[in-house]
Amino acid sequence: MTEKLNNINEILNSLQKNLKAPKDKKNNFGNFQYRNAEGILEAYKEEVKKETYPNDLVLTHSFKIDLIGSRIFAICTSTLETSCAKKEAVGFAEIDVSKKGMDQSQLSGAVTSYAKKYALCNLFAIDDSKDDPDADEKPKEAKKESTKNAFGLSKDGDLANGADMTETFAKAAQDFFAKIKKDVEECGSLAEVQGLEETNKAKIAKLAKNYPNLYTMLSEAIDAVKLEFVGEQ
Repeated sequence: MTEKLNNINEILNSLQKNLKAPKDKKNNFGNFQYRNAEGILEAYKEEVKKETYPNDLVLTHSFKIDLIGSRIFAICTSTLETSCAKKEAVGFAEIDVSKKGMDQSQLSGAVTSYAKKYALCNLFAIDDSKDDPDADEKPKEAKKESTKNAFGLSKDGDLANGADMTETFAKAAQDFFAKIKKDVEECGSLAEVQGLEETNKAKIAKLAKNYPNLYTMLSEAIDAVKLEFVGEQ
């Protein structure tokens, strides 16, 4: 008879090692693969069918809405628990009330699903950037005259548009991401974070346009710091 795991740390460790949630969805417009919350939950249900997991293992989700400055965020907490202990992880997504093409119920559903996805990714240690086409910016062809919309380096080493699509500007984007993330995490107040965002607004917009994966990770890092300051108020 298979011995069941009964320590919450052992259970979570096993799930993080063995749960398989591939990027089985495709965005035809952007031509990239992705996973969603439903896919992760299906993978979880399949994994916990194994006899090693206890019968009282439960996965639940709770949501709340927070206002940070003028921005509204949906925050999901995913909780894995047994009758004796539990582990939690948080994911969040901004609610853009100005977004066109969706009514309020569709918008709420999309945002809460996004927040749940990242809560589950955090709980089960799923790297959502792994194998993402945006995580490995390598040129298919080197066309020096034709590339006009990518990140690059200006003469002073700053980020700029209009450079060739090479590893040089990919590294520049990654360096900018690392620097701004570090600066945000060292901020001492919500106002400082907002000021840093405003100062780097143009560069962040370029990151969103050309490196959406890096932009998503940066947005999550900034929002996490903001939530810490809001929680202290």
